[in-house]
Amino acid sequence: MSERPAPRPLDIGRALDLALLIYRRHFIALAVAMAVAVVPLGLLTIAPSPWGTIGSLLQSVVLGGVAPGIATLIVTDVRAGAEPTVATVWGRLAPMLAGLVLTVLLAVIVASASIILLVVPFLLFLVWFQLVGEVVVIERVRFLAALRRSRNLVQGSYWRVT
Repeated sequence: MSERPAPRPLDIGRALDLALLIYRRHFIALAVAMAVAVVPLGLLTIAPSPWGTIGSLLQSVVLGGVAPGIATLIVTDVRAGAEPTVATVWGRLAPMLAGLVLTVLLAVIVASASIILLVVPFLLFLVWFQLVGEVVVIERVRFLAALRRSRNLVQGSYWRVT
């Protein structure tokens, strides 16, 4: 039995085209997998205080980390030749969920703290940490290592990432 060759690296335009094509072809799996995380938190945001505030914070972290993580796993499954399902995506995401949420929360805290200092550091941190969710999911690194890796990935491409 022959092994499937590793996919070749893509330029940014081709990568985005391919990702959008995969999202369209696997829309049901993508939408349901994201709904598993987003819908309960959306319901929590309409709950009375303090649960509504907690739900809003959790929702921003989920939308900032878990949703891109789900999308990334679906794209990597398809690129590897596997058919993504809600169960397989969540089965792979579950072991790294705590690290993913805490790492995104750390990025949100650092970026928010930078607003107090100046607007320019906030914008810089916002761009640097844009890929933190994807880094946690694909490279399985967390916290400061994930923040550093995200910064390294966007280095030299600030305007394209923005």
